[in-house]
Amino acid sequence: MEFESIHNKLFVEKFNQHALKMKAVPGCMSIELVKDIHTSSTTFFTISVWRHEADLNVYRESELFNLIWSELKPLFCAQPQAWTTQSIYHAKH
Repeated sequence: MEFESIHNKLFVEKFNQHALKMKAVPGCMSIELVKDIHTSSTTFFTISVWRHEADLNVYRESELFNLIWSELKPLFCAQPQAWTTQSIYHAKH
């Protein structure tokens, strides 16, 4: 997700406001917010891990998702992108 720099603080505040609600959605194993260190902190990524893709799809159709999206959509300065990926290898300490 890419935002005008003037919206960065507001975006992070809104994410923090909703993060625990998103994590509480059935099937959500974890959620993380990261930012690109090379784009003046205007590019952010959420990384969420879901037990099943069906759980993610239920979330995407939920009232919570629609609420969050309606708050964030006006802040974007570029079309947001999303990928659904599959973990091939994950090393833990």
